[in-house]
Amino acid sequence: MRIFIQWISLRENISGQDITIYTDSEASILSSTMTGLTSTKFVLYNDIDVILELQEQLRSSVHTIHLVHVEAHQDKHTKYKNLSPEAKLNVLMDKNVGLFIERNPRKYAHSLDAPHFPTQKLCLSGRHGTITAAFRDIFIDQFNQPVQNEYMKKHFGEASSTGANWKHVARVLKTGKKFRSRNTKMLHNQYNTFDTCYRWKTSSTANCPLCKTKVESWDHLPRCNHHEIRRICNLEIIRIRKAMTKVKTEPQLQTHLLSCIRAYTENKTIPRPSTSNVPMTEAHKQQIAIRWDNFMKGIWSEKWEKIQHTHYCNMEEKNDKLNVDVWSKRMVECMFMLYRILWKERCEINQAQKIGALDSRIREKTHMQYPNLCSG
Repeated sequence: MRIFIQWISLRENISGQDITIYTDSEASILSSTMTGLTSTKFVLYNDIDVILELQEQLRSSVHTIHLVHVEAHQDKHTKYKNLSPEAKLNVLMDKNVGLFIERNPRKYAHSLDAPHFPTQKLCLSGRHGTITAAFRDIFIDQFNQPVQNEYMKKHFGEASSTGANWKHVARVLKTGKKFRSRNTKMLHNQYNTFDTCYRWKTSSTANCPLCKTKVESWDHLPRCNHHEIRRICNLEIIRIRKAMTKVKTEPQLQTHLLSCIRAYTENKTIPRPSTSNVPMTEAHKQQIAIRWDNFMKGIWSEKWEKIQHTHYCNMEEKNDKLNVDVWSKRMVECMFMLYRILWKERCEINQAQKIGALDSRIREKTHMQYPNLCSG
């Protein structure tokens, strides 16, 4: 924003104009009015230099600049044609920036090198370049790291330290605001299964309310032999296959991944790839270390991504919209959706059974209290 304001000042020959800048960054508007930023209290404040530059440009500009906040992503709950002009511009800008980043993921990836602008006032450097510029975040992360490592090892096992696609899992959680809460609960096994209810003594049994035979842990959900769950699993596998085909998944990789998903949901042994395919065998071994229950949650081996990246590089017809980051993000979204739909179906069936049991109980009580009325 600072560079944009400076550009306006250089472009316009007439000074003293009222210029309105629309932004979906409420933090930028708030920071433009902050005071006392030159004190030692704000030395380690993130992006303090950016805020100071922004305030300086607003003060020194030959124009009167007005910053107006526009709510982001209004097209999620309102049709595009019904949006205001400012909201439409915001949607178009977000779309173009997203396309630019997805088409150039490697070239514009985050780097440890300190850029000319923006950067922090304090920057820790070594022989091989910048070590860090965000001191405040580094201190907080180091303080919390032992607890975080213990939690990750307990809940995700080797996936916390082995080469898993955490970057794309985090990206889906960050961008998918609509399902973020449900996806996070799924990822951390925090849904209220009967096994959890039994441990908290809010249920008399830990068995699955659908199949009635096995303990309803989170891993049981995609493996439940209830006919409706099996039907949903088959439909979702078809949908995942269509998604894989759409993003041009390498044929052997697609066949193997789908067979692994189907085998897991059917309580069968996960098939191994052909020993002649070395990259596939190595990826399969790494996935075993990460665990297949994590695989079903979208936590995949990074070696699957390398196989797909090689396939994209060898394709005769190049497509700028397809790259390994887009592919990985789409696969994580598919696995998240599989669990969400299964959990929704499970809850609806369970609720229907409860309603049916309640109706039967009411009929029995009515028959006991008013036998003549019921018989008549």
